Amino acid sequence: MSKAYSRKTGVKAQWNYWWSPRWQSLAAWEYGRQKHRTRTHLDHRGHLASLSFLFYPTDSQYWLFGHDIQVQTGTRDASDSFQQVGLRAAWGQTWTSGLGSRINAQINTDTHF
Repeated sequence: MSKAYSRKTGVKAQWNYWWSPRWQSLAAWEYGRQKHRTRTHLDHRGHLASLSFLFYPTDSQYWLFGHDIQVQTGTRDASDSFQQVGLRAAWGQTWTSGLGSRINAQINTDTHF
């Protein structure tokens, strides 16, 4: 049996609120530390914050709009640290057959420290 080359520990908090039967908001925050057994220069801390709004025009369809920020710090080499900011949009549909479809679009910008 092989051993894992890294271990990640952390916490996550989530929040969900229905503003009305058609509008919902979701928020999440994560913090984690990743430690590597042999390649310790890759050890780092990570943060992720996410905020999403969903609109349900019908009972079987939704639109999602979201914003994410991810930061990785604490690396030995500064080029391995970064901040990523992203915007997301999606459209989802559940069909009468019970199958679902989802189309996603996302744009991100990365900044390396």
